[in-house]
Amino acid sequence: MPGRGSDAVPTDPRLQGSAWIIPEKYLANRYVCALHGVGMSDEYPVIPNGPDIARLVDGRFAEGMVFCVESLIGEEDAGECVKLETQVVVTAGGAQRLDSFPWEEIS
Repeated sequence: MPGRGSDAVPTDPRLQGSAWIIPEKYLANRYVCALHGVGMSDEYPVIPNGPDIARLVDGRFAEGMVFCVESLIGEEDAGECVKLETQVVVTAGGAQRLDSFPWEEIS
């Protein structure tokens, strides 16, 4: 089972440091996490967004596991938000995206 072996990498607050820093005007309407396991909800393990890093619970990342990387933000009084999500699989060489959407081309 992925994530149970001795080669699994533990979750680490430093992982969150590589995430996009949410501007102050969007903090009130941020999503609850930056990365989570796949399932019916925000499954374990979870990497919270920066302001919520104190909620980090020990977990493991291992080859073969699939995660959702996501962002939801909106200005507090705007009434609408934008939510983006993609899935990645952990490989021996790192994370590999499972979608083909050209995120980098959106400006």
